[in-house]
Amino acid sequence: MLKNIGIDITTLNPDYFGGSDTYSNGLIKGLLAQKSNFNYQIYLTEEYLKKRKFKKSKKVKFITFNYNFYEFILLKIYNRILPVISIFIGNLKFTVDYYLRNFINKRLTEKINKNSDILFAPNVLLPSYNLKVKTFLNIQDIQHVHFPKFFSKLENLRREYMYFNSLKYSNELICSSNVIKKDIK
Repeated sequence: MLKNIGIDITTLNPDYFGGSDTYSNGLIKGLLAQKSNFNYQIYLTEEYLKKRKFKKSKKVKFITFNYNFYEFILLKIYNRILPVISIFIGNLKFTVDYYLRNFINKRLTEKINKNSDILFAPNVLLPSYNLKVKTFLNIQDIQHVHFPKFFSKLENLRREYMYFNSLKYSNELICSSNVIKKDIK
């Protein structure tokens, strides 16, 4: 039986209060208030854990993850260069994103696979696409599809392959509305 539920908030900015952050923190507080047989693993950065005050509980384990120097450099390259390259490589961008994201987040993936039976990703994107645990992805919007002018050309390209792969490799989707559900279908 599944009893270890992971929640990935590693990409949340500890200095931002709103949107996905508010939703994720409300979700965590709600789960902590439940009387259940589940154990929770919250994956977050050290900085986020220091700046936010979470209620202590025997059922919750806060697992910190920070990129090491090499992963950080690769992540910067991934975020800045892959969108440019994706213009020239067409649909190969989905495959390149798959392998790069999995490589960069290998240590995080290992932590998740070791500690959790399922992973809930409330912040729209999976941390990696090759998780061995069942994944639930929360989709709040796909603004880049409906309002591409809100984003730069490179951000639209990045969102295209990251959202596509996150949707493709998640086991279950949680949509914030029927409109989003219809869009994804």
